[in-house]
Amino acid sequence: MFYGVGLDEDIGRLWLRFRVRDIEREAWERRAFAVQRGAAELLQGRVEFSEIRIETNRPDGSGEVGQYIPATPAAD
Repeated sequence: MFYGVGLDEDIGRLWLRFRVRDIEREAWERRAFAVQRGAAELLQGRVEFSEIRIETNRPDGSGEVGQYIPATPAAD
């Protein structure tokens, strides 16, 4: 479930936040990278950013927050 997007203009970081259900880590990583790619394709040229970060709860079903994919540089 998607629940947030933000832009830190000072450092050029676009971040997206969402909650995930109990899924395998590999599936979670594939989804997170797919979201990064989709956001970059949709927003490049419209929003100025140099990297994208995905933040989620842990994919183990615990509901704990704080899991994230490290920020990925946006292609020029």
